[in-house]
Amino acid sequence: MVSMHSFKAELDRRRNVVEEALEEFVQQSMTGPGAPAMRLAGDILLAGGKRYRPVMATLAFEAAGGEDTSKVMNLAMASEIIHTATLVHDDIYDQSKLRRGKPTLHTSVGLPEAIIAGDYLFALGFGLGGRHDDRVVERIAEACGRIATSELKHRLPNLLRLLGCRGVGRGPRAHRRCIGRVRNGVRKGVPDGR
Repeated sequence: MVSMHSFKAELDRRRNVVEEALEEFVQQSMTGPGAPAMRLAGDILLAGGKRYRPVMATLAFEAAGGEDTSKVMNLAMASEIIHTATLVHDDIYDQSKLRRGKPTLHTSVGLPEAIIAGDYLFALGFGLGGRHDDRVVERIAEACGRIATSELKHRLPNLLRLLGCRGVGRGPRAHRRCIGRVRNGVRKGVPDGR
């Protein structure tokens, strides 16, 4: 039986392997055409964290009979990079000032730059994940689509309230009527806010 101490040591070892791979990836990206975007995104990507997603990717690979985890390191890093992109965007949506005790990206470099950095991380994650089987790419795309849909559903009532819609929270019909009024008002140049 594996002791808790040796289990934790193995997780730490795997986390360090992922961390080194991410550091190398960031350094390589700093010399390419994406260097300006990586200068924005690199610090947040390397700001630490538990790295559960990439560690789980390597464990799943081995559980399925794989031996050389370097064969899935791009996919493991993709999971962490996409996760970091969602954190950058989530901090913007939530107007968070701190993440892990440090200023969030949008508070330190500005909103447009943080959005670009988050988008850049999404693109990098898809690029790394895209080096694998098409089924993997499809699953990553589905997961990111679900993340976006969930964020939109979570934020829709607040957005509608900001737009002056009454009846928010009274169900989908009230939301549709309000969205229609806002669309019509925006087309005319002035939302009616009813």
